[in-house]
Amino acid sequence: MNKFIKPLITSLWLYSLFAPVYADVAGDVAAAVANAASPEAAAAIVSAAVANAASPEAAAAIVSAAVAADPSAAAAITAAAVTAAPASAAAITAAAVTAAPAAAAAITTAAVTAAPAAAAAITTAAVTASPTSAAAITTAAVTASPTSSAAITTAAVTASPGNAGAITAAGVIASGTVAGAQAVVAAVAVVAASTPTGLPAGGQPTTAQLTSAVTQAIIANPAAAAGYNAAAQAVATSPAQVQVIQQAANTAYQTATNNPAATVPPPASSS
Repeated sequence: MNKFIKPLITSLWLYSLFAPVYADVAGDVAAAVANAASPEAAAAIVSAAVANAASPEAAAAIVSAAVAADPSAAAAITAAAVTAAPASAAAITAAAVTAAPAAAAAITTAAVTAAPAAAAAITTAAVTASPTSAAAITTAAVTASPTSSAAITTAAVTASPGNAGAITAAGVIASGTVAGAQAVVAAVAVVAASTPTGLPAGGQPTTAQLTSAVTQAIIANPAAAAGYNAAAQAVATSPAQVQVIQQAANTAYQTATNNPAATVPPPASSS
């Protein structure tokens, strides 16, 4: 019996010595990140720690401490952590967004870019952590992984049904294509039908939400203006809505290009 008990006692003794070290990993990482010379240096520190984390919860604790220590490095830290532990992508994202909600969109972009297969789970985690940033998070996730636009938008709407219209508009525009936009709207309609209390306006975006989303997208990336405009008009529900969207797209494009005469070509079917 002693041959079993003595090793056990030795193991417990060793654990008692090192348990404080395990428990303080997040604190040590936070201290190192706070003194890191750059976001890249902070990311390298977190990457090494997360790669050795015993669980998604441990990885999340490390990321939370690191982002709290240097919120300006939130995106770099998230990218490094998700790359080191893609299976913990959702937990890492939730921790990062909770620690730096103002960086929710940048954190989402970093996480989805590092683990595109987990885009929907990442979106759910981010929106749950910061519902007020739901539309921006959706835009970031879809832009990082356009082929997952329907799944991403569905995840966001499910996590924050009260923001369904704005989220759907964000997903539609960020998809950048007619097919993507239609897939997004169809996916949200399924969520609306399966939600006991339904979604505001059935989850469909209002004219104001669509024009706001297309305006922001075009100003951020005028080179893709035609795609954003086509995506928005593909889900319009009336000729009047189409006209308002086209006017908004033109105005945004003129602002982005500093050319008051510039216009965005209407979709082929509308020309």
